[in-house]
Amino acid sequence: MKRRTAGIFAAIALILGKFGAKLWALVKLLALAKGPVLTMLLTIVAYAVFLGWPFAIGFVLLLFVHEMGHVVAIRMKGGEASLPYFIPFLGAFIRLRTQFADPREDAFVGIAGPIAGTVGAVICWFWYGWTGSILMLFLSYVGFFVNLFNLLPVYPLDGGRVVRAVHRKLWGAGLAVAAAIAVTRPNLILFLILIFGFLEFWRMRNQPDIWIPVSSRIGYGVLYFGLVAFLAVASWGTHSLLLQLGPPT
Repeated sequence: MKRRTAGIFAAIALILGKFGAKLWALVKLLALAKGPVLTMLLTIVAYAVFLGWPFAIGFVLLLFVHEMGHVVAIRMKGGEASLPYFIPFLGAFIRLRTQFADPREDAFVGIAGPIAGTVGAVICWFWYGWTGSILMLFLSYVGFFVNLFNLLPVYPLDGGRVVRAVHRKLWGAGLAVAAAIAVTRPNLILFLILIFGFLEFWRMRNQPDIWIPVSSRIGYGVLYFGLVAFLAVASWGTHSLLLQLGPPT
């Protein structure tokens, strides 16, 4: 019995000696991820109550992919950000620990989320093509639409961060579009976006634009409007197909 106990402790000591640093790093990562993971689970449960478990899990994963696009972009620029936190029926966000003064860096981080989210929606679309799953078609539509909405050129949406590197006056056009949508389809989230967007627009109205090379403005403009066009067509196409096939069961 003593030999067996000694052997167990020796094995534990060997594992800790060999993998101790990696295990400790994993423990710290889990401790940091506790808040995001809990909010993710609570959000899945909240959506599942009304829309069922399959959709809830798929939709929250699409939000996760979108937010991780931001996280990866921030770290590529040498910044720091938390893992995504989720708010049921409102969306998700990350805690940005690094502020980017250069509009080009902010635009790079801003566009990365919708690009990642679009890739996630495209994967759902191909999954529907392979399996015929109406749920995957529905998730692809929701993914396309949510990322399209997120590209409205209104701060603090991702679109508002991107068009700042194109031309800041596009914020005014974005506010007009958001206001028109809010009037025709009243929504609490839209009203909150309008309030924050107008406050930021008013705050920045007399501040001079930071100099950005014309090539960067054109590059981000092409990327932004190209992604908006693709998402608009993809949203319309998947929505039309859903109307033909009926809702997911």
